[in-house]
Amino acid sequence: RTVPLSTLNTGRLTLPAGCTGAAKRCLKIVKKWANNRVQWGAAIGKHAAIADKIAKMAANTFAMESMTLMVASMVDKDKKADIRLEAAIAKMWATEEAWRIVDDTMQIRGGRGYETESSLKARGEEPIGVERLMRDCRINTIFEGSSEIMRLFIAREIVRAHGGEIGV
Repeated sequence: RTVPLSTLNTGRLTLPAGCTGAAKRCLKIVKKWANNRVQWGAAIGKHAAIADKIAKMAANTFAMESMTLMVASMVDKDKKADIRLEAAIAKMWATEEAWRIVDDTMQIRGGRGYETESSLKARGEEPIGVERLMRDCRINTIFEGSSEIMRLFIAREIVRAHGGEIGV
């Protein structure tokens, strides 16, 4: 392996970790909001559409963290392990999933999700910067290899013999 590839693998593994952190933050935000915001006589978390979003967010956050920990453990076991494919898969999936989770958080928070922290604070509301999460999260699907490049790389590696090493 070359130094540039090792650096890419590191970046492609740290991005899923950061995205997992963002997803956990989103879960905390929607949990509180879904329990406190009432529409049509019930907390919005009791409405099926919101409950479905929260359930998917929770399941995918768990999967993101599990995938990240699994690939990191491969490196912990063997510092020279070839994790190109696994890191690329984790990077692509976690960054795209984090974007969906942030988008769902914005949807659940409604207009308050779109407001800046300073705007919310000025109105006496808790300053929760979902709009900032959205702005900050968007870059993850682009750097260290865009999602489109990740798909090409993953497909190429799966077709090669390397794919057999992950059970594909």
